[in-house]
Amino acid sequence: MRRALALAIAAFTLGGCLMGPDYQRPPIQSPANFRDQTPTQDTQSIADLPWWNVFQDPVLVQLVGEAVQNNRDLRGAVARVAQARALARVQKAQILPALTANAGASYGRGSLQFPTESPTTGAVFEVDAQMSWEIDVWGRIRRGTEAAVAEYLATEQGRRAATVSLVADVAVAYVELRQLDAQLDVSRRTVKNYQRTLQLFQDQLHGGAGSRLPVTTGQAQVNDAEAVAQNVERLIVRQENLLSLLLGRPPGPIARGPEDVFRATTRDIPAGLPSTLLERRPDVLSAEQRLVAANARIGVAKADFFPRFSLTALAGLATPDLGNIFKDSSLV
Repeated sequence: MRRALALAIAAFTLGGCLMGPDYQRPPIQSPANFRDQTPTQDTQSIADLPWWNVFQDPVLVQLVGEAVQNNRDLRGAVARVAQARALARVQKAQILPALTANAGASYGRGSLQFPTESPTTGAVFEVDAQMSWEIDVWGRIRRGTEAAVAEYLATEQGRRAATVSLVADVAVAYVELRQLDAQLDVSRRTVKNYQRTLQLFQDQLHGGAGSRLPVTTGQAQVNDAEAVAQNVERLIVRQENLLSLLLGRPPGPIARGPEDVFRATTRDIPAGLPSTLLERRPDVLSAEQRLVAANARIGVAKADFFPRFSLTALAGLATPDLGNIFKDSSLV
């Protein structure tokens, strides 16, 4: 008992030892301002605003919310975050004692340890509980927990990156759809103008004041304008299908917001500082967390060179007679 107590005290004394280097962020030299930006300009960034305040179109805000709710790629990213969180909890639980319970019955003939010429047969019934507690002397478990938590944070930043990319894709696709709507409007008005011009040439020809050449030319112009309008309609359908895919819905028509909101003049967008933008980007933060995890695994690898110390215990009941299994004589 004294030796076991001394070993436990020594193990807890050395518990503060951690193998491997502690993580330190690598120094990065970033400019204080963007090129051609004066120091007196506003250092605020539009990235400080939530996306629902950046977009002024209510329909676009609704579409983005639907995409965040239903997009399958984003659902996969959320599932990966939950997986990494569970793995981090499993790794962290290794610092605690492990308890197991067993119950079994066996029947055999002879003895495996001491075979005899006249083997006997018999049964053994047993119930036991075991405890094993690894003392983290060299910090192997703690470094592993540090790596697992960093991996979890990296997947969380990956989810944020997927969300930012999805919001950007939906916004860009919606703006391109509104641009195609404007092109279609121009194309249809162009068709109407060519049709009126063609009607004028036809009236002149029927009145004897014109020739057939302007009529033929005007008809060709009408046909070309109609072909352009039909091509724009085809592009609109394709763009709506793209938006439907991002929204996680079957291909179909997409609602549009008011034209006055869409055509509103865009205000000046503050750029912010390069250093703050780098620290805000989810892909950069995810890469840093993976660097933290790789740095922690160095300590895990170094700790594996040293012996592991565990406190173990077993208590149970074992007897060849099931009726005596709960008696004092069956204690193990």
